[in-house]
Amino acid sequence: MSALTPYRIWEALDTSYSWLIDAFTYKPFLGDLRQLFESIRDSIHYLTDDERKKLTDAFDFMLIAHHGQTRLSWEQYALHPLKAMELLLELHPDITTLIACLLHDTIEDTPVTADDIRKKFGEDVAHICEWVSKVSSVRYAFNDSQLETLIKTFLAMSKDLRVIFVKFADRLHNIQTLDYHPREDKKKRIAMETMKIYVPLAKKLWLYSFAVMLENGAFRILEPWVYEEIISYCLHHFWDSPQAIADGKKMIEEVLINNHIPYIAIKGRLKSPYRIYEKLYKKYKIFDVSKVTDVLAFRVITDTVGHCYEILGHVHSKRRPLIHKIKDYISIPKFNNYQSLHTTVLGMFHYPVEIQIRTQNMEDIAEYGVAAHYIYSSGKDMQLNENQANRIKSLQQTVQEFAHTKWWFDSAKLKESLSTDFLTKSVFVYTPKGDIIELPQWSTVLDFAFRIHSDVWLWFKNAIVNGVIKPITYEVKTGDVISINTFSNKKSATAHWMDFLRTTNAKHKLQKYLRESHAEEYKQQWRTMLNEKLKERWLPLLGDDDDRFTQTMTDKELGDLYLGLAMKQHSPGDCIRPLYKDLLYQLRKKPVYIPQEKTTVTPVIVDFSHETTYRLCEECKPKPTQAIIAISSKRWVVIHTLSCPGVYLANKAKTLEAHRADHKPTPYIAKIILTIPPKTQTLVGLLGDLASLGRDSDELAITKEPDWSYQLSLTIILHNPNKISAITAKLHKLNDSYRIRVIFCEP
Repeated sequence: MSALTPYRIWEALDTSYSWLIDAFTYKPFLGDLRQLFESIRDSIHYLTDDERKKLTDAFDFMLIAHHGQTRLSWEQYALHPLKAMELLLELHPDITTLIACLLHDTIEDTPVTADDIRKKFGEDVAHICEWVSKVSSVRYAFNDSQLETLIKTFLAMSKDLRVIFVKFADRLHNIQTLDYHPREDKKKRIAMETMKIYVPLAKKLWLYSFAVMLENGAFRILEPWVYEEIISYCLHHFWDSPQAIADGKKMIEEVLINNHIPYIAIKGRLKSPYRIYEKLYKKYKIFDVSKVTDVLAFRVITDTVGHCYEILGHVHSKRRPLIHKIKDYISIPKFNNYQSLHTTVLGMFHYPVEIQIRTQNMEDIAEYGVAAHYIYSSGKDMQLNENQANRIKSLQQTVQEFAHTKWWFDSAKLKESLSTDFLTKSVFVYTPKGDIIELPQWSTVLDFAFRIHSDVWLWFKNAIVNGVIKPITYEVKTGDVISINTFSNKKSATAHWMDFLRTTNAKHKLQKYLRESHAEEYKQQWRTMLNEKLKERWLPLLGDDDDRFTQTMTDKELGDLYLGLAMKQHSPGDCIRPLYKDLLYQLRKKPVYIPQEKTTVTPVIVDFSHETTYRLCEECKPKPTQAIIAISSKRWVVIHTLSCPGVYLANKAKTLEAHRADHKPTPYIAKIILTIPPKTQTLVGLLGDLASLGRDSDELAITKEPDWSYQLSLTIILHNPNKISAITAKLHKLNDSYRIRVIFCEP
């Protein structure tokens, strides 16, 4: 018997599409809420009598708080937290989580305060409700609000993962009732937010049921005709799936009984519509549902690893396997510690059938992921495995690092750090001994050196990849066999390595080492450099009476500042601007001397420097009132208008910020126009690619052309136009078939 005995409201989650149709064909509940609550409460078998009383008190409190409020579905608002709690029971949550789920909207939507909840239900419940309210206050609209959602979500995770569990249940019930929303644009926005943020989070936390429900609910809104076509096809060809699953389970059971192999359970499932859609476009690049052969699959759960392999052998002796479909994830687990044997066999039905074989512990990890840590929080036998714990610890460390350095807080850099380790795809490489190391996509051999041993990176000399010496910039690929050569008598780690690291954990290790071993050196070096930049701008030097650095920062923060400068996390200008905005604005109005033999007398500031050698473009001849941009060359910088053909044709990596000395600098509006050839990408897949850029857009327009290609217009606001080159480079890496044009628009 499994140690996990959760209350599953999705009993038919895998056996047919009736669960999916019912879940998203929502009928308003207009009955007695108290009767519904008591029915749900009494079904939670693991609660004590005292906990049931606490849950009832929370329900009464919530009912009074939401009295008189209704939802767009005409139901009492109090039904929403009750339904969310019912969905949350999938994870077998503790009493604190159940109460917090019932109360999660009270702070945001009623006069109830966090202190009211704290006094009546305790600190933990109040904390979860507060953080759910903070996460819920942000809306995704193709701008920085998506970034804020990620930041606040991860900050909440750094405190208590139960915040995320409650938010998943809340979002799922909202997706179920989305048909009652009157505005089509808002429905699309909520669905897209779900697909781009909540589904990846559910997958990375290995919450299978929530991921399946959320992605199909969002998919139904974003691609309704494709969703309906997949449903229709499967209902037509697999209309008897419950009976087929029963027959298949009986066939497998006979094999096990005849060979005296013990088993815990045999389960069957029908692949969900979105997983079919995902496989069609990722593997086959076309929309033809008949191409998916493993719509029906079975899972055998046994007691030991030895029996897993024994079952595989007996199944193959009875049914012919497809050789290329046999996968051993027990010997070589997936990155999230997923373990199972997979095989696809012929002969059970008139179509191929997939069979998965695993132990109960493997099943619990696959089904519940990090939630298992909380399911067993009362001291029972299952805890987070080492791989899971390291990933969560790394994520928490990332958020905390940025939170503790809030004075120079850079939201774009935080998102980049989170995306690198948490929201991107992975590659799998090998040590010479055959150990598998998982790294984020685009990691370098230097990241590998940091990952394999606690301090081998300190002595890094070079890397040998597949028998060939590779430079420090080499990006590892799945299947690479990598060994690291080291110096025997000197440590080689330097701040310049920060340019070649992609993983957050490696950056943290390097930062810690540099902070401890080179603190005084960096302090002197960058104190001098910062003073030079302050002097250039006629600002107070460090240590002066009106120096704002020493007035607003502690010694530790100043030390972190120098370290950040050394590792190129920010420039001196990035540090100076937030503290001296008012003085810098006045400074820009002062006349600037520019040598006559090098350029014209028109006062222009390039990249916030008054001394850059430049000339005006002979073709566009910028007027004093026009927005301008700079293009660098070997001899000097050329100033153009934004509409100049020279800007359109120039290498965007050579663009620089420029503005008139008597004007405030204004952001640049860059429009990226993407043409995606037919059959190479889908709308949902494309949005996933855009999410992986680590950048939010301020406007996004997508049109589907008659030839089934997509035309996408993505508008981004940048303070530094040079950053557009990094974005387009990432797009090319994601898919080299994209045709990309960049236009800088007039403000």
